[in-house]
Amino acid sequence: MSLSKLGVLLGVIGISFTSGSVLAQETERFVTVGQTSDGLTINLDTQSIRDTRYKLYFPYGTGIAESTFNASCGESRLFLLGTALYSDSGKLLVESKKSEEVGYIQKSPPGQAMALVCRRIGARGW
Repeated sequence: MSLSKLGVLLGVIGISFTSGSVLAQETERFVTVGQTSDGLTINLDTQSIRDTRYKLYFPYGTGIAESTFNASCGESRLFLLGTALYSDSGKLLVESKKSEEVGYIQKSPPGQAMALVCRRIGARGW
């Protein structure tokens, strides 16, 4: 595993965000965009944003889950590009590159992240 990937995972593990506006935290490396059903934070890695592609991280078991999304801002469509599960030591356990449209839901964590990404690139209507 690359050192930068391990750094991201360790950073996510150590981050504890309080609730707040995504816009107010836009300059942060990790921005909380929601919570899991267990109340654990879901974080957008702002350094992972490439055009309209971005990654969300959240605790999963004793490790970290990573989901990669691509937003179609003009059409308000959202696509899941893949998922990965990492152990608490940063070792890749499972990876799926299955791509599928997941639909844009404004108040969902992927939707909150999509809104931030679309605003960041200056997409019309955002």
